[in-house]
Amino acid sequence: MTSDPAFTIPPLYCPDPVRDDDVLGYQVDDLLLSWIQQSGIFSGKLEVIAASHFGRYAMLAHPDTDDPDRLLLSAQCFAALFAVDDCYCDDERAGSSPALLGRRLSLALAAIEPTHLVGDYSLQLDNALAADPVLVGLRDYFNRVAHFATPTQLARVRHETIAMFVTMGAEAGSRLRIRTTRRCLLRPSGPPRHHPRRQRDRLRQRPVLRVQRGPNRNGRFRPPQADRT
Repeated sequence: MTSDPAFTIPPLYCPDPVRDDDVLGYQVDDLLLSWIQQSGIFSGKLEVIAASHFGRYAMLAHPDTDDPDRLLLSAQCFAALFAVDDCYCDDERAGSSPALLGRRLSLALAAIEPTHLVGDYSLQLDNALAADPVLVGLRDYFNRVAHFATPTQLARVRHETIAMFVTMGAEAGSRLRIRTTRRCLLRPSGPPRHHPRRQRDRLRQRPVLRVQRGPNRNGRFRPPQADRT
């Protein structure tokens, strides 16, 4: 906000919703929350997701259908893709890590598109997909897309989702670059730790002791000799 009286924000044009059915929206919300509990995504954040009203959002965005199952599909899209973004890319409190993003999205690709493996590899992949609630939700969402959509529509949804994965990879690269830059700024100046010049400087900074040497053959004491410890 600004205190400048000359600063004004023009009104934002937004058309009224074509259909605003609270009963239908809450019904889709309930269906979505039940699905989220079964899949395990957003563990411990059920109240936050409930307050987001993804089901009501789907009801407002798709006035061309009153079918709760079809509207649930749209709400599942919101939830599944938000889970990928939060847990893999954006929210470190949810376990995201730029260094792990590539490996995680590789498994996510296997969750949205059938794979054809041989031997025990197929079982290993199934176990890996079942071990991650994010991938469980993503695979279940695409299975429901396949139930309602034609093969061409399914391919289009898959293509758009993969495009989102590409943007996540770009964001992760930017985050890693920022972290590397910060580390370089915090690192002390000068040659690397094991650089010969730094080791030579360290030797020069070591304390010097003057050792009194014993008498020589003529009974005279020799001058002190510098000895580095």
